[in-house]
Order: sequence, then C-alpha cells, then structure tokens
Amino acid sequence: TDDQRVENTERYTVNISGITGSATLGNAAVATDILDDDQVTVELTGTPTTTEAVGTVTYTATLTGIAGTSITSPVTVQTGIAPGSALAADYTFAPSTLTFPAGSPNGTTRTITVPIVNDLISEPSETFTATITNITGPTTISAATATATITDNDASSIAINNVTVAENAGSGTVTFTVTLTGAVQNAFTVAYASANGSAIAPGDYTAVSGTLTFAANSPTGTTRTITVPIINDLLSEGNETFTVGLSGITGPTTIATATGTATITDDDASSVAINNVTVDEAAGNAIFTVTLTGNVQNAFTVNYATANGTAVAGSDYTATTGTVTFPANSVTGATQTITIPILNDLITEATETFTVGLSGITGSTTIATATGTGTITDNDAASIAIN
Repeated sequence: TDDQRVENTERYTVNISGITGSATLGNAAVATDILDDDQVTVELTGTPTTTEAVGTVTYTATLTGIAGTSITSPVTVQTGIAPGSALAADYTFAPSTLTFPAGSPNGTTRTITVPIVNDLISEPSETFTATITNITGPTTISAATATATITDNDASSIAINNVTVAENAGSGTVTFTVTLTGAVQNAFTVAYASANGSAIAPGDYTAVSGTLTFAANSPTGTTRTITVPIINDLLSEGNETFTVGLSGITGPTTIATATGTATITDDDASSVAINNVTVDEAAGNAIFTVTLTGNVQNAFTVNYATANGTAVAGSDYTATTGTVTFPANSVTGATQTITIPILNDLITEATETFTVGLSGITGSTTIATATGTGTITDNDAASIAIN
C-alpha cells in the first residue's frame, strides 16, 4: 500500500508448500523488500547574527517532508560545533543528541542553545557553526550546518596626549604617549606622522612618521610612545608648536583623540636697547641707535616717540614718532637708527635734553633699555659791551 508514513525498508516472504505428486520443491520461499518512497529530512537553521549581550544563540533542527506524514521509528542526530573566528572562550557548548520520537509529524523541531560569553574585550565580529551528524532512522540530513555571527558590544579607543618641553631639555626629545581605553582581543596598528605648526622641521624638530602596534590581549591603560627629536638652537623665537597625528587604525578600535600638540618653550633671550646721544645745536640731526642683543628667528618691530625735557619740540627739535623693524634672522649686534631733527636757533641757552622712548615691541624680544636721552649743546654766544 502506498501510504504516507515515513518508515524503514520492510520485507515480506512468499512460501509454497504441500506439493503433491512426484514433483519436488526447489526454491520454496521468495523475500521481497518494500522501499519507502516517503522522504523526510532533518534541516538545521539558526540565527544569522546576534549581539554579544543577547546571551545565547539558538539553532533549530526541523523534520521536513510531505505534509501530514510522520515517522514510524525514532530519529536521532548528534550535535557539534565547528570552530570559526570565535574562540572557545566566546561561547559554551557541550555535544548532545537530539531525538525525534516515533510518530513525530512533519515540522517537528528540536533546538540547540549555545550560551554566548559577554566579555569586556573589544573584538571584531566573530563566527562559529553548529553541526548535526550521525543521523539514525529513515531520514537524511538536508542541511547539516548553520553559522552564527556574534557582533561585539565592547568599545575600545586610543588617544594621544599634548606635551610641553624646554628647547634645552637634557634628553633632546619630546615624547608623546598613546593610551588604550578598553581591552582588546586582537593586535592592531595605528600610523603616526608629525606636522609643522609654528615650529618647523628640520630647524626646530626632526620630522617623524611610523606605526605603533598594540599586542593581542592588551588591557585597558596599555600605552605606546612616540619620540621626536628637538633642535636646541641659539635663536630667540618664542614658544613654538608642532603636532603628531594618528591615522589608519586597524581592527575595531577607534581613535578618540587623533592629534597631539607639542609646545617647545624657548631658552634663548633677545633684547633691544637705545643709546644716549649728545649733539651740537648746529649738527642738524640727533641719531639714536637701537641695538639687538641675541639672535632672532622672526622679524619684529618696536615703536618709538620723542618726549620733551628741558628741550621743547618745535623750538629745539622736531617731535618724531615711528617704528623700526628688525628683519628675520637678525643676529646679535644688529642695529636700527632713529633720526631726530635738531633746530638751530639764535638764542643763547643752556644745554637742553629730550628723550626717545621705545614701546610696543612684537615677538619674543624684550626691551632692555627703553629710553634714550638726547642732549643738545648750544652754539649761540651772548656778550655785553660798555661804551
């Protein structure tokens, strides 16, 4: 009978006996096997993606065949796990046997539950595969594997710090520190490179680039360092900065702070001073000299203005204001001059003075002597006569 039951191969035998007459029996029995044509399979399916925090991955083994059919004898399968990128520490599993009892209808299911370990380690998405094998009973396996992907819920990041160093530091270097926040499972790398700010390579520091490596299983707080040579010159230049930037990180770790700034504090001083001048009233001009002490990298300016003393502007000299400029890379001893017109009157008078003051200097240079005194000696004689 063509039934719809899933069953093992069955056999029946036809026998003949009780022969009469003079004939004898040769083959008195014939056995016939009935092969079942009702196909049922076991199919394994599972959750394709789950987050680490969910706690479990569930797989389902399903009897699949003709609607309305059932199995007449038990079916069993063995469960297992095929390793993927997930490590044994990422999940918990013990092999077991799934049983479908006799009489189980089409669509009957059994489940495999795999606990997921919710660790505190930053790691990429990982996979493992459940398997079913060694099936017994009148069925076959139509899908023997199902793979699940575990997405991580733990973040990790790195940050580079800011640093200040004196130009004449004994080590001759500045060291940046890159710090990991969050533990990681796999090794990763990050590239770094310096970039000019107001400090310029190679005059102020040596440009660097390279790659840092954080080893597998690095805990939170792990650090790597970047060392940059600093040039100790003899130039007065003020505090200067450059940066080191992080980029090209590998793995799931992110860059929280990508740029660190180094501030180089200068150890070289420079200053200007104005002199005193004595001129005769007939000289025409009083010329003051502003002298630089110390070498400078950058150009700078300083303002000047005259002020009355016993000499009065408009009568004894011409009031003057202005700015002198020292160009970039001026060396110690460099000078700029300030010319003040002197008025030659016909009045007999005592020696008189006025001043020229410096102010408003730019850059890192300071004013050592801010005031120069101009002394005007008189060239007019007075006499008396009696007749």
